[in-house]
Amino acid sequence: MWYNITNSFLIDKNVLGGKNMNYMERYNTWLNNEYFDEETRKELESIKDNEEEIMDRFHKDLTFGTAGLRGIVGAGTNRMNKYTVSLATQGYTRFGSNYSR
Repeated sequence: MWYNITNSFLIDKNVLGGKNMNYMERYNTWLNNEYFDEETRKELESIKDNEEEIMDRFHKDLTFGTAGLRGIVGAGTNRMNKYTVSLATQGYTRFGSNYSR
């Protein structure tokens, strides 16, 4: 479980799309799970017939690189959005807390 600082609720990373899921399984998880807000699900519904766009949004997780977390804004695990930023924030906080003890 992950803590979302913005909304003060726990996030189960598997809800966002587990590592063992393929891109279409991740897409369907985001599209059909009520955890994700209506605006996000509507955005994903609008690309339902565009497999190339679905693959681009869900084939990997957005990565934190030397310039920080950067990417296209939108719904998906490979996009900047409140869900991926919340996970990155929690990960960064956990990493930093190991050095403050």
